[in-house]
Amino acid sequence: MRLRNLRHFVRSAQETFATQLRTPVIRSRARRRQGPLPAADFTALVELQGAGTAFLALSFTSAQAGALASRLLQGAAPELTTSLLSDCVCEIANMVAGLAVAHINRADPAVVFRFPRILAGAGLRVVAPGNRVQFEQPFEGELGPFSLFLSLGAEVPAHV
Repeated sequence: MRLRNLRHFVRSAQETFATQLRTPVIRSRARRRQGPLPAADFTALVELQGAGTAFLALSFTSAQAGALASRLLQGAAPELTTSLLSDCVCEIANMVAGLAVAHINRADPAVVFRFPRILAGAGLRVVAPGNRVQFEQPFEGELGPFSLFLSLGAEVPAHV
């Protein structure tokens, strides 16, 4: 996975939020980051494999996850349980990753991704091993700020 592919994930997040979730988001300046990701209630982690291994992470508060689930399900669920919120956050990460990989594979058809894993619980933090290069793309929208994280390298991030 190459750093230049970050732009595909950014564009995919913007498209997914605008079309599937009906809540446009505006990106801020991307930045390189170190250390654990900020604590969140729901984090979806997607493994990407191509020329190396990368991980995409999308993290949300419980309030954001609930609002996004309501938009995604269009009122079809009478009660938003932790399990349903987890499924919805995974589906959003799946849509973002799938669209990004489709864009990437136009030029580099060797990239694939695995179904997202969810970390759910107040205050969980994702920690990438020290040799990974991490980038954060902040977004702002009507549901509040959130970030997309891309971690490049070979080792699997852990949670604490």
